Amino acid sequence: MYFSLFSFASEEILSVLVPHLTDLTKSDCIWQRICWRLVECVPDRWMEAVVLGFVQRAPGADVLSRLLGNLVVKNKKAQFVVTQKMLLLQYGYTTAVLQNLLGYLSLDGLRRALLIKVLQELLETWSSSSAVKHSPVEQQQYISKAILICLSHLKEPEIESCRQELLTSMMEGVKCHLDSSLPQIRRLGMIVAESISSKINTDGPVLKFQYEEDDEARELKSLLVQTAPLGVLPGLPDSDRNENADAALPPVLEGNGKSPTATTLPDEESDAELDSDDDLIPYDMSEDKELKKTKAPVYIRDCIEVLTGSEDLDKWEEAVKALESLVRKNPAAAREVKQCELIITSGLWWRVILLPL
Repeated sequence: MYFSLFSFASEEILSVLVPHLTDLTKSDCIWQRICWRLVECVPDRWMEAVVLGFVQRAPGADVLSRLLGNLVVKNKKAQFVVTQKMLLLQYGYTTAVLQNLLGYLSLDGLRRALLIKVLQELLETWSSSSAVKHSPVEQQQYISKAILICLSHLKEPEIESCRQELLTSMMEGVKCHLDSSLPQIRRLGMIVAESISSKINTDGPVLKFQYEEDDEARELKSLLVQTAPLGVLPGLPDSDRNENADAALPPVLEGNGKSPTATTLPDEESDAELDSDDDLIPYDMSEDKELKKTKAPVYIRDCIEVLTGSEDLDKWEEAVKALESLVRKNPAAAREVKQCELIITSGLWWRVILLPL
């Protein structure tokens, strides 16, 4: 029943859930583990919707890696969606989604094997004369972008290990692309072949074709170079970024707090403004209800009791918030935390989604 509800409101749920989990997992390994358990416990019939939602909404590959962990290694359905469906069977996703997806595969040693496998399958499709003749131009552009992004993530040892395979695919692919009657297809083949050549021949001569350098060509070539996310200072922790941002703000004068350009109002005008507030009608607060504040649990056992038995979302939220500090104060309670984590992820994870985090 819970997952039926999830299927109907997946867009709305994920649009709220992903940003919250992004913030919670930024510097907290406990929340990262909880998030990994959440996605690992999703049934196969809903796995595609969840994976697509996370990939499309994550602001970057590093964030997606925090949220999904090694899900594609542990779950065959998720692996099929990421390595086959989103890359070879569909082609409507944006370049940013492709960068998220392939960047996610490149950020862990276990997942990098899938990155190499994906590149091999993409090159097999790209170098197929049948695919070049019968596939839509948009799909061939999509596959070309995915190949270039994969190449940008390859390390030198990986290139060395598959150098011959890359060379063979390049020769076969550029031939069938140059045989096409469509100028756009021919140029796609030239750009991808040049990129592969530059990767496998770093010290020797590389392929160079003559074609029109327009915005599309420049965009494709730019995918071969990894860039830092916009608005983020690379190499700085969040605290340093905030300090740098604060340093860029104009200084505030001490003392009376007035800026140099502020003008002083005449005394009579100030008095008139103060008097005008007396005409406001006071708000009737006689029927306002006092909000009851839920007390946070004091012991880990109390947290487990609330998480397993309470239907009060306020108590549930307070228990989840208090659990972190209680665990950090008492490392010996790891066994209880493990029990709590299993309880959360074994069938009640939908409550976490419904919490107003």
